[in-house]
Amino acid sequence: MASWIRTGLGITLLCAGLASGASEAESGHGDGHEAEQVEVHAHPEAIDSYVWAHMIDMSAQQAMLSQEIAKEFFQIASGISPAESRENMTHHVHVFEETLFHLKNGTQHKHFALPPSQLVADALIYMTSYWPTFKDELLDNMHTVTSADYAVLEHIMTKSIALMHAAEGAEEKYADAAKAVGADVAGLTLTIAARQRMLTQEMSKEALLIGLNIEAHTNLERLKHTTDQFRESHESSSGDRSLLEFML
Repeated sequence: MASWIRTGLGITLLCAGLASGASEAESGHGDGHEAEQVEVHAHPEAIDSYVWAHMIDMSAQQAMLSQEIAKEFFQIASGISPAESRENMTHHVHVFEETLFHLKNGTQHKHFALPPSQLVADALIYMTSYWPTFKDELLDNMHTVTSADYAVLEHIMTKSIALMHAAEGAEEKYADAAKAVGADVAGLTLTIAARQRMLTQEMSKEALLIGLNIEAHTNLERLKHTTDQFRESHESSSGDRSLLEFML
């Protein structure tokens, strides 16, 4: 069981309405943080295809990291290699925050461009609105959390799902913006591969939550659903050699 739990990730499509969530974030209500402005690229059609692919992949990575970070926190609470789990979680928190900065600011030497549309910028603001309190609760509790800390574990579970949805919304808006300017990127291949990486993290997170008895019935249903999603995506892509190579 433990070896399976150590792989992990998940996916759910953003259904709560990105536009309303983005409006909350912009007005300072998304997660209790003040509004921020993100500059939008003036000429998205000029963005290189490699940069497009990189940004789509990195926005998808944020959804995966939201689940991987939560999984590592739940490993700490479960007593599974706590020192290693803390080290990995701290590293992935840094990666998430650094990537979010590059996505919003278009760090050129890291192969990012400014957000290619206002919808992308709004999606990144929305994602940002969930990040600080999630990060703070993780770091504040990583040395003390145990399986008995139900309130903390439930908070992290709920916040990880919200952050995952927000990151998926950003990925979707990047893919839409790339299509709108006719960018030469393998968007579908990137999206399916990213989904599979995320789903493995989500499955592990859900298995840990079941073991911790945190909403065990609900998480069992979520795990069944996530497993079905992974299997369906794998079967639909099993004949696509380029996708399999990308995932490996």
